[in-house]
Amino acid sequence: MARSKNSERRRELRKRKKALKRKRKQSSKDAARSAATDRSAEYEGAMSLMAALLADAAAAQPLPTPPDWACAASYTPAAARMVASGRALPGSEMPPPHHVAKLEAWLGIDRPWGLLDVRTRTTEELVAALERHGTTVDRATFAERARGRRSAWKLGQDLVDGADPAHLPGAVATELWRRWLPDTPCYESVCDSIQRGYPLLDDSTGEKPIALWMDAWRDLSHLLPARISSFRDVARETGMLQLPGNWVGDMMQGVMNVALSDEAFVSDALAFVRWARRFDDAPLSGVVADEAELLAISGAQEQGIAILEACIEADPRDPMPVARLADLLTLNHPRVTTDYTRAAAVLRDGMARSLRDPESWGLASRLEWIESRAASTSEEPVHRGPA
Repeated sequence: MARSKNSERRRELRKRKKALKRKRKQSSKDAARSAATDRSAEYEGAMSLMAALLADAAAAQPLPTPPDWACAASYTPAAARMVASGRALPGSEMPPPHHVAKLEAWLGIDRPWGLLDVRTRTTEELVAALERHGTTVDRATFAERARGRRSAWKLGQDLVDGADPAHLPGAVATELWRRWLPDTPCYESVCDSIQRGYPLLDDSTGEKPIALWMDAWRDLSHLLPARISSFRDVARETGMLQLPGNWVGDMMQGVMNVALSDEAFVSDALAFVRWARRFDDAPLSGVVADEAELLAISGAQEQGIAILEACIEADPRDPMPVARLADLLTLNHPRVTTDYTRAAAVLRDGMARSLRDPESWGLASRLEWIESRAASTSEEPVHRGPA
């Protein structure tokens, strides 16, 4: 009797094992099928983007002249049209609504109650549009509702629930903020200021866009919450049309040029560079090198040199700090002591190591120029090495 019960128990265990094995096998098949589906969707998305890019290149239709508040974007026209149509680029998430609305303006898409359209409407029309959706505002109540807010677009979304079209509240509130609260910064006004700086880059001194962008930076730095730790977070938080990291890179060039000619600007430039360093995805080596150069022209040359030497020690194969240290040691500025011998030694030592892509920084041509300069000055001649 006991043997019979044991046999039944063993048979039951074998059945359970077989069932579990079949279940695991099916789960593996389902996982493989799901992964294949994901890869297929990703592939189709990439192919869709490629087709759009090719079609755009074939059509070669120029974009209409964009407004100065929406004139610079890190998109090809085809990619921009894909996002404006509500489809995320392959491997990317859909950007915030204000970004999409700004992108439409850049493309010249003038849809009802879009950002291009609301700029042409009277204030009475804008207020009436909100009233049709159950929200009554005037200048005083709008200012009260805007108190402590960072985004005009998000304020509009909170004022109206279930609008048709969905973008109407955000666009209307953004325009009302521009008219009624011109001296109160918000993410959208900062974005406008950044955009308006790009057409001014043709200014030979670089002072016009930098003056505008420094004001935009100060407003942005006060608006951003402390939790924001990357330029990706800045993009999600603000909906800026130009990628924040790209704008900072564009601004950095102008900041350095102005700082070289305007001693009073150096402290502001240092504050901006140190702000940019706080973000996890900042091009840290380049930003640190800019800080080192700013320290040098502020009179703290040895401190700047020490920063670049620390960069070289941290990553001996990076050619950037090698090139930038040589540049700093030969910088033509009243507060910088040039040292061609030391600069040549830095380059020679760097070139003796296995650097990553040294040609991209032109180390050999830098060394040739430094040696020629040293030979034409009263400084001790530079050792040229074996012929």
